[in-house]
Amino acid sequence: MATIMTAKVNWGEGEHVVPVNNWTIIQWERKTKQKYSKVREIGMGLDDITLMAWIACRDQNIVVPDYDRFCRLTGEVGDIDIVEDPEAENPTQKELGATP
Repeated sequence: MATIMTAKVNWGEGEHVVPVNNWTIIQWERKTKQKYSKVREIGMGLDDITLMAWIACRDQNIVVPDYDRFCRLTGEVGDIDIVEDPEAENPTQKELGATP
């Protein structure tokens, strides 16, 4: 599955670099009831970024604390950075037949 973004996450147990792919985004959309294509236009909030990173870690079989604890730890001792891949295709462009 193609990587759309990369999440660099540290919740006090060392840095993990995990891919954010279409499956991660689908899970995020289901949990938040938002469309990723819409969020790309208006920007992502901190909760969106944290949830996407948490899902991406779980998708890579990295043992993470429950979501609330993950939020608290990344805010206190850690860090989250989402880096968009400039080469990545917007997942909805292909479906809509649009060209980048």
